[in-house]
Amino acid sequence: LAGTVVSLLADDAEDDSALPAQIGTAAPRLLAQLRAPRCAAITALARLGDASHIDSVATALGDTRWEVRLAACEALGNFGGAARGEADSLIAMLDDNAYPVRAAACASLGALGNAQAMPVLVEKLDDRACSVRIQALGALGSLGVDAAEYSHDVFKLLDDAVPEVRCAAIRCLSRFGELGLSYTGVIGTMMCEEQAEVRCVALRALGGFGQHGAAFAEEIAERASSDSSMAVRQAATEALNALSAEGLLQPGSQASLQDAYGHESASDALAASRPRFDGLGLYYAEIQAQKKELQNSGQWIEGIF
Repeated sequence: LAGTVVSLLADDAEDDSALPAQIGTAAPRLLAQLRAPRCAAITALARLGDASHIDSVATALGDTRWEVRLAACEALGNFGGAARGEADSLIAMLDDNAYPVRAAACASLGALGNAQAMPVLVEKLDDRACSVRIQALGALGSLGVDAAEYSHDVFKLLDDAVPEVRCAAIRCLSRFGELGLSYTGVIGTMMCEEQAEVRCVALRALGGFGQHGAAFAEEIAERASSDSSMAVRQAATEALNALSAEGLLQPGSQASLQDAYGHESASDALAASRPRFDGLGLYYAEIQAQKKELQNSGQWIEGIF
């Protein structure tokens, strides 16, 4: 079957019959795979998993149409480790003038697991397109502790203007092993972010941080019982359950975990189980305590302090 499909790689036709309707009604454009046989063939070959055609797919990276280049980047990533020989070609696509292509190249380099791509992926953390920054973070995170030396570069994006980028930065740091734990305190403060998605990701990360995450058990319990977002309450409860499963919370607090959605006593039951941690985490824990004190006194103004 792959042998039949590969012949379509030379087909440069494109169905533009829906273009008038798209212009007249502002309808979404059809996927390139539904309009251009070459894009469809590239995607199909990757899904068939026939590695003998990787070279043919890689040739499409030089196509003049950005959608074909995008399809080729995505396809090489879907081939996984079998396409590691095309890592240099994907690295070259990180400078493509179309941001979807740059983003796809980042994602595919992560899928290939090529550690040599780390320096160029770090450069893409400053890309002007947020989707490229997100995919670069995902690629570095997929490399795990091998990319931990770039944790400070990732840390800077915890303050990115785009919430989705901040979420990606949290996920990335959470995969950096012991070095990533150094940022527990920073991630802990992000439970107070305005965007519910950021709060959810921060809570889930804390749930996987072991003793370091348990240092925020009281704050997590507060989110589980009183956050305005159901998704955040669920994420907080999952984090508490994960910490409890590791034996990091007092056995007596288990009842409070089970009904964390409505009991004010949840945080009180967990407070005594909070371990201490040193370094950057302790510094930000102190900042969190000062913030709570200001909030309780009515002197806290969001966005100023």
